[in-house]
Amino acid sequence: MNASPHTVAFVDDHPAMLDALTMAFERANWQVLCAEPTIRMAAQRFIVAVPDLLITDLHVGREDGVELIKLFLTQYPTRKVLVYSQLADAITVVEAVRAGAMGYVLKEYGVEVVVEAAQKVVTGAKFYSSELVEILLQIVGNGQEKKPLLTDQEMKVLNMIVEGGQSLKQIAAKLNIHFSTAAKHRQSIMEKLNARDEVEILHRAFALGLIDLRRPSNR
Repeated sequence: MNASPHTVAFVDDHPAMLDALTMAFERANWQVLCAEPTIRMAAQRFIVAVPDLLITDLHVGREDGVELIKLFLTQYPTRKVLVYSQLADAITVVEAVRAGAMGYVLKEYGVEVVVEAAQKVVTGAKFYSSELVEILLQIVGNGQEKKPLLTDQEMKVLNMIVEGGQSLKQIAAKLNIHFSTAAKHRQSIMEKLNARDEVEILHRAFALGLIDLRRPSNR
């Protein structure tokens, strides 16, 4: 007797992508439970039937795919999640993986690669586009020594930003470096974390586990 096909659900705000995914997975003998353009609609469908695998984009209109991953796996912890997105920046990739996604395929790859990834992820294996592996090894690690995202000096500047209330001039003075050097470190931190200001620096650094906002200030 043949085993029942795996079930899958898609969340993406592009109808053409939903159609392409549905056709590819049906050809591969998956049972498609739903293909929804919003997270809210998908959540309603999960009340009726929960898929073995959820495949989702991370920006679904104004909705946050990372939050969907967290909610889905909190409610259905034995199920699996695969991300299919064009977003490839470090903070987004790491947030998705730390939320519980076991696979991440960039949209520059066709749906046939998504099917391949799904076959692995649904059985408990991991699958990441090759471009993302270096990011994950650097930040998440694989049990071995890993290259830090920020340099030691950048971490010192970051920690002073966390303490708050310090200008670049004060940071430069405390670290005994030139103002221009402190400004360069701050700019490098913003670029590496894809942050536009100090509020985003704090949010993204916390999400990556670089800082603990709950720790008491040293001051």
